[in-house]
Parts: sequence; C-alpha cells; structure tokens
Amino acid sequence: MISETKGAEAQETVIGRDSVDYLLQDGTRLQLELWFPAIAPLSAVKQHKDYSFSVSLKKILVDISGMPSMTISTKETSNGLRDVVAKPGSFPVVIFSHGFTSFSRQNSRQLEALALAGYIVIAPSHPGDSLTTEYSDGTIVEIDRSQDALKLTSSKANTSKLKDEIAKIAVESNQLRKKSTEQYLLDLPQFVDGTIYRHYVTSAQRRRGHLVQLVSQLIAKDPQAQDTALADADLTRIALYGHSLGGVVSVLATEELNREESRVKAVVNLDAVQFVLPDENSINLSTPTCFIMGGSTKMGKTKISNLYLNSPWAKANKDVCEINVTKAAHNNFTDLTYVTPLKWFGQLGPIKNKAFGDWINGFLIAYFDSKLLGKHYSYPIWPSAELVGTI
Repeated sequence: MISETKGAEAQETVIGRDSVDYLLQDGTRLQLELWFPAIAPLSAVKQHKDYSFSVSLKKILVDISGMPSMTISTKETSNGLRDVVAKPGSFPVVIFSHGFTSFSRQNSRQLEALALAGYIVIAPSHPGDSLTTEYSDGTIVEIDRSQDALKLTSSKANTSKLKDEIAKIAVESNQLRKKSTEQYLLDLPQFVDGTIYRHYVTSAQRRRGHLVQLVSQLIAKDPQAQDTALADADLTRIALYGHSLGGVVSVLATEELNREESRVKAVVNLDAVQFVLPDENSINLSTPTCFIMGGSTKMGKTKISNLYLNSPWAKANKDVCEINVTKAAHNNFTDLTYVTPLKWFGQLGPIKNKAFGDWINGFLIAYFDSKLLGKHYSYPIWPSAELVGTI
C-alpha cells in the first residue's frame, strides 16, 4: 500500500470493494463484483476486510464438487475494503470471467493486484451459470443443475460416461495440436462438436452475450454505473480476460465487440482451448491476445494437457501469443490453489503455487499496461515456459 497525506490525516492507497446489481438490455440481472483503487485513513486499513467465501457459495461448492466442507472457510478474508472512497482519477477497466462451475471471486488475489496497479476490475456473476449469484436484496440464484456439462462433470455424475468423454478428449486434443494451422482451423468446429466441449456451447453463448451487453452499456454511459467506482472509469481502455470457459468467452466477446470499432484493447485466455461457436465459422483475433496454457491437469486417472492447443492462433495472427507452462495444472491459474487442502485432490501441478500466482499477476499487469496504456517494459515469462508468437 502507498501512503498519502490529506491535510494532517495520513491516507493509504487501498483496494476498494463493492458489489453492484446490473440490469442488461435483454432483462438479465448480473451481479458485479468490483475492485478499484481507493483511499482510506490508516485506521480503516485495520478494520474488517471482505470475505472470500459466503455461506451459500460454500454449500453449493461442497455439494457439486464433492470436496469436504472443512476445505473451505467462510472466515477467510481478502485484502479488499468496503465502504472506502474511490481514488480520484480515471482508471482503465479489466473485466474478468470465471470458469465453468465456479464463481466471480475465484481469482480474487489476482483482481486485487490489478486494482492496486491502477485498474478498475469487474467480475460478473451470471445467474444460472455461476455457482451462486447473490443480489443486494438477498436473493440468491444457484447454478442451473440441468446443464449437460454440469450433469456430466459433477461429483454425482455417471463416472463411466465421464471416463469415456475424458479418454476421447485426450486422444482428440493430442491429434489437434499436431495439425497445421490451416487444418487446425478447419477441424476445430468438429473437435468441439465431437468432444466434451459441445456441452459448454450454450453456456458460452449466453455468457458471451452478457459480456457484450455489459461493455456496450458501460461505453454508452449507462446511468446504472453512476454512484459506483465505474462512474469515472476510462472506458476507452478496456481489457477482458478469464480462466477456462471464462477465457474462451472473453475472446469470443472481444471479437464481437470489435467487429466495427476497437472497443476492447486486449484479451487473455487462461488455460482453455479457444473454440469457436456454431454461429460463427472462425474468429479473426484482430485484438492483442495472449493464451497462457498449462499441461498437467488430471481428470480421474487420465492426464489432459492444454499445451500448444492455441499455437495455430498465435502463428496465424500478429500480436497474438501463447505461453506454455508444462508443470502448471488447470487450477494453478486460479486463487483456489492457495487453499492448501485442495492439494489432497490431485488438481494441482508440481509448480510452486504462490510463486506462479505472483508471476501471473505481474504478467497480467505488464501485458495490460502495454496494450492499454502504452507502457512498455520487460517482464519475463515463467522459467522453463515456451513462447509461441509475439507478446
């Protein structure tokens, strides 16, 4: 934190937190979690901080994932402070999209780092797609459990069917990554339709629509943003990024938003094969894009690797990069790795969790500083990682 002086009272630059209900044009009510640069007296820094997990979120996470209740604490505090004053100035905006069967605060330490670096960060909860969407009036909407992808992958799923799907995607993805760029782009829709990814298409389409509407309404100076930290946001400088399905959706939404004008300046996909949807044959990736991929995720007894699955995008487009981190597992790209008991479930790779998390945070700040603010400075990729394309 950075100390400032306001008269005789010492002030701190802190991470502000807020939760805002937000109505989209199609009638969907999102719940937006906000992180932003703020100022507060020194005494406020020691006050009660924001909680990472609500009771309702813990309940459904335990139910769907099958994790023991003791692995999740509703007393874990974040570094964000509520009821503090937004720091004067106009700050660029980063919108984060969470993974499937996850929640808006899954990367909270990352979002805090971005806010402290001078970004206003928005993480939407999508009713029916997020584990929980918790509105200001106390209403809670849980994830729609009738979704095919959830029925297939939850702790109560048909394990033999899931094993078949996992085995198939392991074979298909290995074949896909070996193809030429031209053949890859031709075969990608068939890969999605013929594997477990087909079950995520409806959710991806819905969430893409949410992000497109959200960005469009903010740029149009939607009055809902007034009296929030978004009121003075610099909406000429917007970036999107996400993890897993959220990374896929972030790229798809960026492509739609930028078809006629450059409204999103950069996008990052954390560890997901960038598939296209049935309503489009391809995507151009005309926006600066970076894929950061891992390679050691275990699903049951089968090891699935995302390494190099987006290399054709990086090779075929300028200002597109792919960073491949062999020892990182899928959940290493989230803050869930800081919950120590999760290591019992074999979901993490052999990488050093906190060190890797700190690297991702620093890389994202450097990448967005470069693409949104024109601040170009050297920031190394993860040791032993391989870069495809250009950053």
